[in-house]
Amino acid sequence: MSDYRSADGEGFIGELGGDLSGDLGGDLAARANGEAGPQAAATFKAAKTSAKAAAASVKEAASVVIDEARERAREVAEDATSKIQHGYGDLEAWVQLKPARALGIAAGVGVLLGLLLRGPTTRVVYLRDR
Repeated sequence: MSDYRSADGEGFIGELGGDLSGDLGGDLAARANGEAGPQAAATFKAAKTSAKAAAASVKEAASVVIDEARERAREVAEDATSKIQHGYGDLEAWVQLKPARALGIAAGVGVLLGLLLRGPTTRVVYLRDR
């Protein structure tokens, strides 16, 4: 006997097909026609309203968090700007007090940056015998 047949020889698919055409098929047809609609529609409408309220709540909370983050970023930027301007003023005063030392440091930094940015040399030197 095949796995798809019952002991009396009838196929399971035929039995299920007969069962599906009964109450379940009628229930699906009733739902499609809207006969079971008032209670289902009310439940759907309540779920939809609840989902909209939850989405609005999440949107409002996200807006508050974003506003706080923007304000914090603005404060950090203002603080950094203030510190940079203060440091620049101090550097400018030091250069005016010690111009030779500032020029020497600037030249040294320039040479170091030039060596670093030059990259590796790929020169090949050939030597000849005399």
